[in-house]
Amino acid sequence: VFRHFVGSAPDSSSMPHLMRRLIKGFWRVSGGKEQKLKTENLHLLFATVLKELAEFWGAGDDRGILIVVDGVDSMEDRYDTLLDEPLPPGVNLLVSSTRTSPCPDYFTVLEVPDLDVDQRVQLVQ
Repeated sequence: VFRHFVGSAPDSSSMPHLMRRLIKGFWRVSGGKEQKLKTENLHLLFATVLKELAEFWGAGDDRGILIVVDGVDSMEDRYDTLLDEPLPPGVNLLVSSTRTSPCPDYFTVLEVPDLDVDQRVQLVQ
């Protein structure tokens, strides 16, 4: 599981920051050698590293990779620029948003209604 909370730190709402952070996390888990990351073509490197990680990890068998991005609607850039194409097999992306925004066709959208007061109380207890 790789996670990112938008708004939790300076630059956390920047797409290049998010991609760099995830790429470095992928390298740490796979034992890959960290490199200096330039902003140009960062999305292409992200896609390549993600594909390599999926192959390394054996995603698609009984294991998988989950990327969680909380607060995606607060990103400075559109989050769908994170992916130029569908994710590799065995890789899933879970994003949360407080408002509806356009999603790529290959996304599955699940709308969660607001909780009423009783439901909020139950959740806290």
